[in-house]
Amino acid sequence: MNTYWSRLKLIFGLSLILGQFAVIREVHAYTYYITLPNNNKIVWPTKSLQYHVANGSFPSGSASRTALTNVLGRWNESPGDFTFLTPIWDNGTVGIENEESEIWITTGPCVGALHVGTIEWNGSSAKWIESDVIFSAFPFWKNPSIPWSMNSDIQTNMKVYGGPAEMWEPAALHEIGHALGLAHTNNTYNALGAHFNHVQVNCGRIRSYVGEDAGNGSVFLYGPTNVFFNYDLGVTHWKYAEPSGAYSAHSLTQIFTSGGGTVISSDAFEGVRRYYVQAGTTYKVQFTYENNGLWPESGFTREGTFKLKDPGLDNHLPENWITSSYMLVLNTTRIDKLNQFIVYPNPSTGPLTIQVTDFINKYAEIYNIMGQNLGRIRLNESGTTNIDLSQYKSGLLIIKIGSVHKKIIISGF
Repeated sequence: MNTYWSRLKLIFGLSLILGQFAVIREVHAYTYYITLPNNNKIVWPTKSLQYHVANGSFPSGSASRTALTNVLGRWNESPGDFTFLTPIWDNGTVGIENEESEIWITTGPCVGALHVGTIEWNGSSAKWIESDVIFSAFPFWKNPSIPWSMNSDIQTNMKVYGGPAEMWEPAALHEIGHALGLAHTNNTYNALGAHFNHVQVNCGRIRSYVGEDAGNGSVFLYGPTNVFFNYDLGVTHWKYAEPSGAYSAHSLTQIFTSGGGTVISSDAFEGVRRYYVQAGTTYKVQFTYENNGLWPESGFTREGTFKLKDPGLDNHLPENWITSSYMLVLNTTRIDKLNQFIVYPNPSTGPLTIQVTDFINKYAEIYNIMGQNLGRIRLNESGTTNIDLSQYKSGLLIIKIGSVHKKIIISGF
């Protein structure tokens, strides 16, 4: 029997063109593409893809090239057995349906970011044969005053936190997810939904990432990798809110009183909500926990939320976590004298006094605003420890004891 192939172009971002033989199929939350009537997944047979990348758009040594390398690396860190090979940095012309998978930035009309995929179909099955990802020079074509933020992870720069720019890496992760074979998802917190607020933030720095849902999708399409470090728990202060057409809408997590009332943030500090809470009072605090790796199935369910068995356990180890129902998504944390401490004077030229209420931790750790650990200081069992941080540059430092941290300002001399 002769095998014949016909071509179908799928466009993501601006519109979606589907033949009768290619449809979106949902499994759990992630979605992918199949052929009809045999329900065959559409995948890359080689489990790999090598892009030709326009040198003019991503020149050597540029922030844009570093950002693209980060994005491809994030997908290679996900648990699916698929590899984005080192790109070919190309000086040639670019375009769709030219037998090459390419990435470039255009100055012409474009809706922020766009993926155009081409498949071949033989009557019963199909395969991807080309993937092209195009970015506009500005994230919002009708408002060029808002730029892309290329290879920047400063939280206060980002539009989603009140800053002036749109973060490029989450948008690129989203489009590269389409290249893998994943479609838009609107029923869970995920990178193939609202990408701009599918991020992790710590100490004022943002990190884009694939996430649990898209990672599970990559495993479903290509099987599990055998080179991935299994344990990778992600925590973020964003959560799934509701469907928004084909996309998911995300919102910030919340803090509640023990009775379920909403605690309203009092003000903002560096673009982040700040709450004033009362010591000795019980609050319910929301977080989104994601299993970004290949965790063991034992002890975990497909539906539910991650919960630490005991607040004192190491949260890096999967054996210390269980899943519980969505009704228990609000983990309760008691804010009392345990781990509490005070630091004074603040601001300081360097000399500080640390007073702890209970000597349960022997050390205080010092971090800068970048999240780098600058060292640790042994605490006196008396509860009062005098330290001198004048050797550090003027600015903001963080002192952390146990699970509690406080920001201090070193003002110099």
